[in-house]
Amino acid sequence: MGDFEFALVYYHRGHKLRPELQEFRLGIQKAQEAIDNSVGSPSSVKLVNKGDLSFFHNGVHPQNLNPSNKKESKKHSKKTDKGEKTAKQLLGELYSDREYLKKLLQDEDLVKCKIRSGERVQDLIVGSISYLDTRMAFWQQQKPIYARQRDRKLMQQQWSKVLHKPPSDPTRYVLSSLEEIDTALSAGYTESGLNKARELMKVVKDWSEDALPNKNEVLGNLHSYIGNALMDLGNMDRALHHHEKDLELAKKCDLTDSKSRALDNIGRVYARIGKFQQAIEVWEKKLPLACGGLEKAWLFHEIGRCYLELKRYMEARDYGSRSLMAADDISDEKWQLNASVLMAQAELKLSNYKASVLHFERALERAKLLQDDSASEAIQKALCEARLRVTQ
Repeated sequence: MGDFEFALVYYHRGHKLRPELQEFRLGIQKAQEAIDNSVGSPSSVKLVNKGDLSFFHNGVHPQNLNPSNKKESKKHSKKTDKGEKTAKQLLGELYSDREYLKKLLQDEDLVKCKIRSGERVQDLIVGSISYLDTRMAFWQQQKPIYARQRDRKLMQQQWSKVLHKPPSDPTRYVLSSLEEIDTALSAGYTESGLNKARELMKVVKDWSEDALPNKNEVLGNLHSYIGNALMDLGNMDRALHHHEKDLELAKKCDLTDSKSRALDNIGRVYARIGKFQQAIEVWEKKLPLACGGLEKAWLFHEIGRCYLELKRYMEARDYGSRSLMAADDISDEKWQLNASVLMAQAELKLSNYKASVLHFERALERAKLLQDDSASEAIQKALCEARLRVTQ
């Protein structure tokens, strides 16, 4: 579609979740190349000494300021700080957007670009900043800062009184809130999504099951969201706690899909922190709940990778074989590639060099079909090593 920046964002997110997959690294490289080809890279910019350079010729540098100038500078700095503080209070969450837009204006390559409609990016950014400044001036006229602070405290007091009372349609409210959380986390706004999930959990906990019949299911979803957000932030202990809470609620309410989700996430936390045996034990409990060839191919592969890390190469090979069978059933070339590499690595460690060569050759074919150059290069090196072992 030509949305290279969005492609780059999603490739980075995928790489963060599954760093072992080659296609994300290749995607990052291709998207970056596409962006450079479209707008040019910073290295292509050459600075020239043209234009009005009188500022530099007048000797007005920070170290040359006289005392009176320094005083004026300090006054101006204090005034600016106060203005920024006022802007932050008036704009609230929009203040960070305004700061981001101001930073974008400093990107000379970006502001010269045009969007599909032909409008210049610079005009869009300036227009957005101007709109926020206009609204800020309007809000300050309508309600001064002290009045806004007073009203905010009053609103917080009123909200705390009715917090336990659900809205007229709790289900719709919860679904809308869960969608907001999911959107925030998917877009990479981890802190924002985490805060929204925590706030919603506080609200839902105070409601009765009469007001929200599927209360425990909603709480399970929120524990899952919070756990995934904490995992992204590197807080593995707290992430594990929330995923275990999700599993506890799933068992209590006999929710098969939720149980499968919780086991999936608990296994991922264990694998991320290097507790491969615990990851295997959890994921093996998930096996009977796995539905569909794609989920099975992924799950068999992940268990096999854990066995490979534990140097239990026969089990790694067996799970690689099961992953390959599941991938063959659905003709998924990506997972055929991953499973073949896993089996080849296991066979190599077991000194079955001919079998290792066969699996690496199959993996190389898949990598070429998928046009995955980085995977092809890595597999080619491993294949040469395996062939060398055969000749030796």
